[in-house]
Amino acid sequence: MVTKLLIYPFIAIRLHLSFCNNHILFLSIHMVLISEKKISFFFLLLSFFFFFLFSFFFLSFFFFFLFFFLFSFFFLSFFFLFLSFSFFFFLFLSFFFLFLSFFFFFFLFLFFLSFFLSFLSFSFFFLFFSFFLFFFLFLFLFSFFFLSFFFLFLFFFFLFLFFFFSFSFFLSFSFFFLSFFFFFFLFSFFFFLFSFFFSFFLFFFFFLFFLSFSFFFFFFLSFFFLHYSFLMYFRLNVLVDTGSSNFAIAAAPNNLITVYFHRKLSSTYESQDITVEVPYTQGKWKGILGSDMVTLNGASNITVRANLACITESSNFFINGSNWQGILGLAYADIARPDSSVQPYFDTVVQDTGIPNMFSMQLCGTNSLSAPEDNFETGGTLVLGNIDETMYQEPIYYTPIQRTSYYEVLITDIQINGTSLGLDCKEYNFDKTIVDSGTTNLRLPYTVFQAVVDKLKQAVWVVNQRPPNMFWKGEDMLCRKNSDVPFNSFPTITIAMATGNNSEFHLVIPPHQYLRAVGDASTSTNNGDCFKFAIAGSDSGTVIGAVIMEGYYIIFDRANKSIGFAETTCQVQNSQTIKSKIQGPFVSKVNTSTCLFKTMEPNDTSLLNVAYILAGICGLCAIPLIADQELELLTPYGQAEKDKGIQIQEMSIVNTFTVHLDVPFKFTGRIYDTINLTKNGVITLGGVHPEDPQKASWENIPQALPLTTAYPLIAAYWTNPQITEHGDLWFQQTMDKKKLEGIKRKVQCLYPQNKDLVAKWAFIATWENITSSTDLLTVTNTFQIVLVNIEDYSYVLFQYGNLTWTSWKMPDNKTDENKIQSAVAGYNGGDGTLCSQRPGSNASVGCPLVPSSRNYTWSSAGLVLLEMETQAEVVIMRTLILRPQTPKDENLEAQNQVKTSSFCQRKCHL
Repeated sequence: MVTKLLIYPFIAIRLHLSFCNNHILFLSIHMVLISEKKISFFFLLLSFFFFFLFSFFFLSFFFFFLFFFLFSFFFLSFFFLFLSFSFFFFLFLSFFFLFLSFFFFFFLFLFFLSFFLSFLSFSFFFLFFSFFLFFFLFLFLFSFFFLSFFFLFLFFFFLFLFFFFSFSFFLSFSFFFLSFFFFFFLFSFFFFLFSFFFSFFLFFFFFLFFLSFSFFFFFFLSFFFLHYSFLMYFRLNVLVDTGSSNFAIAAAPNNLITVYFHRKLSSTYESQDITVEVPYTQGKWKGILGSDMVTLNGASNITVRANLACITESSNFFINGSNWQGILGLAYADIARPDSSVQPYFDTVVQDTGIPNMFSMQLCGTNSLSAPEDNFETGGTLVLGNIDETMYQEPIYYTPIQRTSYYEVLITDIQINGTSLGLDCKEYNFDKTIVDSGTTNLRLPYTVFQAVVDKLKQAVWVVNQRPPNMFWKGEDMLCRKNSDVPFNSFPTITIAMATGNNSEFHLVIPPHQYLRAVGDASTSTNNGDCFKFAIAGSDSGTVIGAVIMEGYYIIFDRANKSIGFAETTCQVQNSQTIKSKIQGPFVSKVNTSTCLFKTMEPNDTSLLNVAYILAGICGLCAIPLIADQELELLTPYGQAEKDKGIQIQEMSIVNTFTVHLDVPFKFTGRIYDTINLTKNGVITLGGVHPEDPQKASWENIPQALPLTTAYPLIAAYWTNPQITEHGDLWFQQTMDKKKLEGIKRKVQCLYPQNKDLVAKWAFIATWENITSSTDLLTVTNTFQIVLVNIEDYSYVLFQYGNLTWTSWKMPDNKTDENKIQSAVAGYNGGDGTLCSQRPGSNASVGCPLVPSSRNYTWSSAGLVLLEMETQAEVVIMRTLILRPQTPKDENLEAQNQVKTSSFCQRKCHL
């Protein structure tokens, strides 16, 4: 280890990145699939053995024919018969060696191809071996060609002698000698026929047998050698992603890729037998964790045993025509899947080689403005362990890494043409800001995104026409003739980055970075250059993606927990393009410490992008509830359960928190994959307000149901809470079997007639220690909304831990007197007809689905269950009351008496 520390600390590993017009980065890696020593020595022995075997049979039959030639010469009495046999024999040998020449020329071609692939794959042992076989085969080929032409020459020479001596013979000898000659000619001729057919028999049954055997063996041997020399070291392209931590490669056949990792053929691969599944915004993959020897292209002297996930199943991860077969995550271990014990690849390189804990990127993008989406070019460099001074211009500005999970930084302001958006700096970092090479666009929280689009619309005036409305959503292109590139019509965007000590520097982003060139508009009447808007809304915080990173040289200094930005030396695309700039330092106009959006979870173990996964549809059933098991009032929540937490006081700035669901939820006959959490004890489903993305279909003051708003809502305890100092909002999505089992038992309590019920997914939102806007802070409520998918049904559970206040005083504008306002619980379908209200809440005549006889007091801790009968699109509210041991309530029928440590009475009301 001391040697490594002395050798590597000052060595920078340069790795060239491939880049395409859709701004996806590729890095080539070498995978060691088979132990080189074992397989190379095996093929070397086999090759020499069968080459020598073939040579032995060839030489044996050559001497056999030589003996046959001498034997014929002894018995054939007349010279011209010998000549006649000889020149035919030489002609046969000439064609025979010519055939062998072409035969070995074919093997020469195969091994030359193997030699070429070995050279490409940097397998030096096989490079030497292929060169040796190349020389050996070339020697055979030259020898056979020489013998072929030599015997061809003998053929023509003896043919000449035959005609010459035959003519002289008939002129010189008498008829007697001619008769004697004819007798011996007949004898010799028949002997010649016998010898010929006998040798022909031996030739076909012995020589051709071994020849054909050798031919087919060497044919398959050559292809096996070619195959394994290709698989010994082969290249894989992987996405370079600073927004994730797993290193994963394809390990199973897929119609969308041409090469994958062969685990069974690798003697160095070690499986950990742990299944890992990673979802993204537009896809997912599933695989098995393991480890193997990995070498990055351009760093052939750096080979480490790295953790890798072998992708066996995927959905929308590999796209048609994709040029990658995996992903290389460079973020911290905190967000590795399935947990932080999986050491990321770069951590392994730092640990095993001793290089400094830093890397840098120069992303130049493609050089062509009008290029197809699948145009892959070398447009970037990844430097491990150091900084390349030729890739940037001084100075370097550093911003601190806020939390070591993603590469999280802090934005203090965003400006359009030098004018600030004027938003609270927390808005820019809601709920985090990260630098992510695996994301194409600049993604902004919806409030910030809408403000940016509004400012751009005011600033942009294109002479021919305004950009189409769908252009701002990234769903349409802006196309112009080649001479009318719209860069001059769009303003610059400035992102202010915090440096610490209330100072900042500015990233000045020119239009060509957020207008992504996508090639010619072949279907448009205005053929020319086309662009897409490379800024998008986000519900997972701000993401500085590849289109912004292209303009700068970026240093990820993990050792000092900071990220550096410098102006890049990359060339601009054309004369109309201005380079990205960095300005500063400046004194920040805000207290930068207040810009960080504070969350209460220790680490966010989920990836940035959440998958959209279609849920399976099955039948509804339930298992009998075990009487001895305890039902919890509240599903476990909080920091210990790895919930994501938001302080209610933060919600005074951001009114709603949008969450994408891992599994779609069906509610009142519609499917939703997005929900909005509010501070008021309400969940809204689906879209957001068209004018204000952060305003959902709710108000601070509870309203009687039904509402005519277009957005459905679920209210567990719709109130007007105190938001200045107290209360937390926790939420998580879970597939944890233990939690799902507890939720399932509560649902099953209401359906004891069903069996084999299986819960697949749940979303749990908890409002903890919520105080009213007028009461003391010591009077608090805690309650939950649980969304759960169980087989073909969806359920909503209202779970109340403690309810210590049920109403509050609100001033009446007409009488200037305080008015008592009560909380509301129930749901609203959004169409003015489907609704349900919990008995005892604000009265409404439009909700007939709740039986009026099911009244109970607000002060009871308990649970309310909404059953979504999705096939009939009918919603039925059923109640399950859980409370500590109290005198029997005469208004409720006790069905089961269960004595446990926490609960002494359970009542199921159907």
